[in-house]
Amino acid sequence: MNPNPPAFSVKAAAPPKVRRQRLGIRLSQPLLRRLRQYAAAKGRKESAIIEDLVAEHLASGGGRHTESSPSSPIDRLVAAINDDRATRAAQLCEVLRAVELLSEAFGRFVGLWMATAAPLPADENKRAAIRKVSAANYEYFAQAVVAHFSRGHRFARDLPDPEQATPPRAPRAGGGTSSAQGGGKV
Repeated sequence: MNPNPPAFSVKAAAPPKVRRQRLGIRLSQPLLRRLRQYAAAKGRKESAIIEDLVAEHLASGGGRHTESSPSSPIDRLVAAINDDRATRAAQLCEVLRAVELLSEAFGRFVGLWMATAAPLPADENKRAAIRKVSAANYEYFAQAVVAHFSRGHRFARDLPDPEQATPPRAPRAGGGTSSAQGGGKV
């Protein structure tokens, strides 16, 4: 037998480590700036603040409060995130519509130009003269575009709203000439 039995000590068990999962969220710049200022003022990490707010939100019934109860900080945070997402989605739709409109307009212009442009002459001197005039015309065009753009003019604003637009009518037979028929100036 062992004359010195092992000493038994009773230690309080340390709480088990909580395993954390990474969650990626996107916040608008103003909202992120406010969160960082709040975290700096409280001396806490941003993730800890968000985790506490989510826990508080879920503990209070997951946002199921009556109209008379005050909204919690997490409710305001969720509402701000949703508003920001909706704003960005609307802006993205506007940009996509403008790109589609300009792409369609450019495609139709190139098609019309290709259908009505005269072929270049075989004489190299005449081709050089045409290149010189074309370069001057392009320079004038570029300056006009810059002037319109600097004044805030946008081609997409000249077009009617797609919900209110009526489809174009085909030209009447014998009712004048269009540029596609060779009578107009391109």
